[in-house]
Amino acid sequence: MARQSQAAPTIFLFCIAYTFLFASFSIAAEATTAPGNKEDIPFLDAESEQTLDDFQARFGSWLGSKASWFDSFFDDDNYLEETNETNAKASVTVGYSKDDDVEFAPRFRLRLKLPHLEERARLIISASDDSGIADDSESPIGSVKDDTERKDVTAGFQYFLRQSVSQHLSVTTGASYNYVYGGLRVRFSRDFGLWHSRFINNLYYYTDDGWENKTSIELDHPLTTNLMFRTILNADWAEDEDGIDNAIRFRFYQFLDIYHSLRYDVGFYFKTSPNYYMDDARFQATHRQRFYRDWLALEISPFFTFPADTGREFNPGILFKFEAEFGYSPEGRGFNLNLINR
Repeated sequence: MARQSQAAPTIFLFCIAYTFLFASFSIAAEATTAPGNKEDIPFLDAESEQTLDDFQARFGSWLGSKASWFDSFFDDDNYLEETNETNAKASVTVGYSKDDDVEFAPRFRLRLKLPHLEERARLIISASDDSGIADDSESPIGSVKDDTERKDVTAGFQYFLRQSVSQHLSVTTGASYNYVYGGLRVRFSRDFGLWHSRFINNLYYYTDDGWENKTSIELDHPLTTNLMFRTILNADWAEDEDGIDNAIRFRFYQFLDIYHSLRYDVGFYFKTSPNYYMDDARFQATHRQRFYRDWLALEISPFFTFPADTGREFNPGILFKFEAEFGYSPEGRGFNLNLINR
């Protein structure tokens, strides 16, 4: 009972923070589109104010470019959700840890842009069997099952209602052989000084499992010209599951060259049912490289975890991922060294 009572204020504070951030993003997005919202800054003349505004705009563009490139290079799901490109991707992940046997996870996804709908729509066909491998590159919270975590083939249609730097809104509908689903995805972005922030919410309904919701807040901060830091907060809820699974992750991206980059992850994962407790802690380093061809990629990710169900025993492991992307466009994902090294 004591641990349950401690969970209540934590959930309450999370809901307050959720509401506040959602409101602030909405207000900020409206303010950025409203003309004449600049006020005079004390002790600065007009020329100095303009210089400050120009610096803020250039820095925001520089930071956004860096974050987008890292997300593109590591095939971050949030980047792929907003990039309307025609391509097909096939991958195989092999994972091993002390607590589990060797596991294989094949995965295929085809995205087909529909140009006759003002480039606002695309078809998505996916097939995967990767529920047995936990990879810290995506949200590893297990209560919400999106279409890449279900062990079957799905076909869907996605339509982009709004596309801008500060806001993105899309709806998706699709089906598999045993369920139909539909969902709404929204993303708000805003710069806070040297921090670039994103609020992302995915609300889906599945005919077999009911409502599911995934929320994340990401905060990016450049450390050097080749190193970026990101904090990620996740909260996942599913109608057919008890509690709200949540996590906090700290991530460092290190640029080596246009073909090699490193990512370091430290994540702490919590459950709220039957009481609030830390379910796992995960430490992972990922080296991703393109080799032989721009459209071939290899990832090697050693990791170790401390799961609660084994009494926090040290659990080392490693992941190997081989990926081939057909329709890969290096021009659309080029690393702008002029922006990064400015």
